[in-house]
Parts: sequence; structure tokens; C-alpha cells
Amino acid sequence: MSGIFGWITGDAAVEAPNSVAQEMSDSLAAKGNTLQKISFDRQFALGIRSESQCVHWHESDDIAIALHGYPYWSDSSVQSLAQERGHAYAVAQQFVNRGHEFLSELRGAFSIAIVDKANRRALLAIDRFGVETLCFARLSGGGVVFGTTADAVRAYPAVDATIEVQTIYNYLYFIDKVCAPATIYKEQEKLLPGQYLLYENGAAHLRQYWRMPYGSSNSQDERSLQEELLEALRGALRRSISDENPNSIGAFLSGGLDSSTVTSLLAEVSGQSPKAFTIGFRDQAYDETPYAITAAKHAGATHDIFFLGADHMLESVAKIACAYDEPFANSSVVPTYFCALRAKEHGIDLMLAGDGGDELFAGNSRYLDDGVYQKYQRIPSIARTLVLEPLIPWLPMKDKIPLFRRPSNYIRRARQSIPARLTSSNVFEQVDFHQIFEPDVAATLDPMAPQRFVEDMFFGTANATDLQRMMSVDLRITLADSDLRKVRKACELAGVRVRFPFLDDELGAFAAKVPPDWLCRNGEIRSFYKNAVRPILAKETINKSKHGFGLPTFEHIDRNAQLQALLCDSLSGLKARRIFSARWLDLVTSNVRQGHSGQNCGVAWDIAMLEIWLQSRGPVSFGQGMPKLEKFRVPA
Repeated sequence: MSGIFGWITGDAAVEAPNSVAQEMSDSLAAKGNTLQKISFDRQFALGIRSESQCVHWHESDDIAIALHGYPYWSDSSVQSLAQERGHAYAVAQQFVNRGHEFLSELRGAFSIAIVDKANRRALLAIDRFGVETLCFARLSGGGVVFGTTADAVRAYPAVDATIEVQTIYNYLYFIDKVCAPATIYKEQEKLLPGQYLLYENGAAHLRQYWRMPYGSSNSQDERSLQEELLEALRGALRRSISDENPNSIGAFLSGGLDSSTVTSLLAEVSGQSPKAFTIGFRDQAYDETPYAITAAKHAGATHDIFFLGADHMLESVAKIACAYDEPFANSSVVPTYFCALRAKEHGIDLMLAGDGGDELFAGNSRYLDDGVYQKYQRIPSIARTLVLEPLIPWLPMKDKIPLFRRPSNYIRRARQSIPARLTSSNVFEQVDFHQIFEPDVAATLDPMAPQRFVEDMFFGTANATDLQRMMSVDLRITLADSDLRKVRKACELAGVRVRFPFLDDELGAFAAKVPPDWLCRNGEIRSFYKNAVRPILAKETINKSKHGFGLPTFEHIDRNAQLQALLCDSLSGLKARRIFSARWLDLVTSNVRQGHSGQNCGVAWDIAMLEIWLQSRGPVSFGQGMPKLEKFRVPA
């Protein structure tokens, strides 16, 4: 992955700083990111490795700045300075005059590292939505090592790499990812979206420079606010392509609301036929190509459709799993990768993605479900326990109400808190964790730790309604920790760049002010948004039900012997690590071998991807000793 790296130490000096910095740079090697800049001495280093479009660099005797991404400034005078002298130079001027407060004016997707050599301090920060990432480790003798990936930080000799089994538990709890601020390694952390780290006087301090400014617009005219949204979307598209060659821009097009919006606005803003790319499936339950074709025709797009099969999945899955710097098992990365690869083959250098719309404008069905649960909780407990709950299984219309189809599940979820409901759809919902882990491992785990983490996030969102708090959690866990990592890595592996117009800072600030009651109402998600974009989308796009960008993972596994064998071999490999119960692994493996991967299907994939990732990192064992992992190099 492209990005930045470096360190600032306390009193200790680094032996062979040039070779250490080069090893950190090499860990970020990827297609096309051959541009490299490094500055170092024995107590600090700063470097950047990326494509030329993403590199912003400034160095003087007193200060060194590496800025990666697509920044811009809300202050017009600073923006003019940046256009004249470069963004990194503008940062230098602002940091000297204002310290970390300059971050309030910096916009766009970025990661930044500033080493103030004269005053022996450093600042690290990432953008408001977490499009970019930064990992860091605190040095025992004082100082900080940092890098875009955990791999880059690991390349520093004094940083150990140990894995706690609690982190593996959390990975399964959150289904397929390691959520910030944690990393897979005990010694490292990640910056949160809108967060900075300031190192000075020998200590590192973390602070938020931005939070989603939830509130409510004073406007009483819904139509005028919808028109304002449409104009904000146009502005976001213009900023996304203003400095790009229009002939080398493409768009992901699933046929859903957000990708269709991006494609239509790309046509409008660029003034030419956009190039759109779609992945199709032979399994009709997953295939959305008819909707994508409709959206492409409506936008006047040149449209490429590629049908993905089990063989494509087999050839790519190990490569993708090993390419991440942490275990990552969101299976929709596979179609995303092939979609980006098709775009690259058609001469595309930059892809536009529609991620973020659901989290900004209430596009997840569980927001509606939660409204039902909350109404249920307002019924007096005696009436629920003695009257309603015994009757639910016998309701004549229960099969037409999704929440009532499994009465015991509905009742159990209705009794949970909102934060618990947000992240409870995981393996631990069906199987007690004592059955999943070896007894000595289970005894060390805190099963409530992930839920407390979500509760802190949920209740820590100030001046917000429950709906806004749910969207805030999804911005962190669903978007920054999963979807953005998925799309960015898929595009990097394919050799293209990606930008996210929905994660434009002005558009995000606008979304935070839309009255929550307008976002999701009358049994419809995203009603406000749909009414706003009706003028630019086909009615079939507006009226389609939500589908999601997934793939028939387990249908492919059941039909493809080699893919099935890959999964089973990975599950068998986990046995030797003595983390998971052998009996439970045998059950999961048996289901996969017998073509019953629908049973324990999600967790089978997640732990298989975990094992493939672990194998790429060399010998490792788990337990209370938490041994150090050996150095590794990611396979090409």
C-alpha cells in the first residue's frame, strides 16, 4: 500500500537509519508507487512512497512534512498558497503559525506526518472519515514509530509483533476485521478518523480534531434541502475529478443507489460519457447486472460487465488475503478487485466509488428494524412477557414481517441495547465462545470487551439522536474499518487509484445537519436521499430494493473442489495453533467438505482467511506468552 512512514526517538539513536527507513519503504511497495522520498538522521526519519498524484513533500533545515492523498483547504488564501507552492509547503507554514489547529482547515482524504526537527516534536493525523490510515507504536525509551500499514511499523527493529488471543476473539466478533484503534499486534495502534497524535517533550498525546457535527438544519422546507443535497453531491464530484484526466476516470457501478448516483453525476460534471464497470454473477440471487445496465443507459455510460466465477475466486483469494497488513475477510473484496482490474485493462487510472452513502443518509435496513425494537421496548414489560411474547409465534401475518419470522430471535434482540444489536450478528450469537476456543484460551478472554467498545462509541457521540449514533458507529466500523479498506486494497492490487465522492467533507457536514426524521421514515430507508436524487436517476434505480455488493461465496465453495480444499486445508492448519477447539474446527470443516458451508458459513471463511494471512507472516503461536512473530516479506 502506498503511504508514509518514519520515526522520532527520544534520546536513543538508530543504528543504520538509512537501511531501516528503506525497509519500511519496501514494505509499502505496490504497483506503480515507485516515487520515493526519504529524509533521516539517527533520531528521526520521514518518508513517503506512492504514485506522483498522491505525494506532497516539503523539507527544510527545521521541518520535514510528508502528506499523502488528495488534500484541499477550506481557507481560500491557504488553498491559493498550496496551489502555488504545494500542499506540504502550506502545511509547514500553517503548522509553524498555528500548531495542530491547522487541521481544522485541511480537507480531503489524507494522511500526514510532520517532523519538527528544531523542536524535537512530531504530528501525525488522518482525514475525517478514515479513508487513509496510520499505524504507530510508542517506543519504550521515548519516541514514536509510524507508518501507513502495520507492516511498515513492524519493519522498525525495536517494534515487537505479538498477537493476543483477545484480538482474535474481537476479529470474529466484528466478523471480518480488526477495528481501530487496535491493530492485530499488541504493540501497535491505529489513528481513528479525525484524530491526530502530537509527540512533544518525550510524550505522545492523542486528540480528536474533528467529530461528525450532528445537529439539525433550521430549514423547514424539505424540498429546498433536497436541492441543496443535490448541489452538494455535484460539488463533491467536481472536487473528486478536478485535477484528473477525464479520459482515465471510471466508476464502480453495482446498480445500487450510490454507485448509480456517482455514475450519473460523473456524466453531468465531466460533460462526457462516463466509463462504468460492473461485476455480474451467474447466480441470479446475487446478480444485479439488469439494474446496472439500466443505470448505465440512463447516464449514457460506456459499460463493461464481467461475470465472476469460482475459478476467479480461487486464483485471487490467497493473494488478496496475504496482501493486507492485518487479517481481513470481507469476501466482497474479490469482485471489487476484478472490477478494478477490468478498469485497469481499459486504460482507467482512477476509479470513483459510492461508499459512504448508507452511513451518511441512513441506508441500512437495521435502522428501520431498530425503530420496531424501540417501539417494542416501550410496551410495559408485563404486557410483553405475559401477552405479546407468547402470541408472536401464532400471529397469522408473522411470516410477512421479517422481524417476526424467528420469534425467539426477535424477542432476544428486542431485549438488547441498541449498541449490542448493532454488532451482534456474529458466530457468538449462535455458539458459546467456550465451544469455539480451547479451554485454556477461553479462560483468558473477555467476551464483553467488544460490546463495551461499541457502547463507548455509541454513547460517546454527543448531541445526537439514536439514529445518528447508529450511523456514527457504522461510519467507524462498517465504513472506515471494512469497506474503505476493502476498496482501497482491491484497487491497489489492480494498479488503479480510488476516490470516494460521498466522503467529501462538505457533503459529510451537510449530511450531519439533515433532520434524522427525514432520513428514514414510513418504512423506507433513505427516503430523503431518494427524493433528492430523483431528477438524476432512473426510476428503476430509485425503486429497487437494497441488495449490497456481495458474491455467492459459499455457492462457489460448494461447487468448486479446489476452492473447497483451500478452505479445508486452512481450517486444518488452524488446529496446530491451539487457539480454536479441535472439535469445533472439525465440525466447521465437515460442513464445508459435505457441501453444507451454509452452516457456520461466515465463520468458516473468516477463520480460513485468518489462517492464510498467518501463514504469510511466518511461524507464530498463541498463548499467554504471546511470542514474537518472525520478520516476513509479503508474496508478490
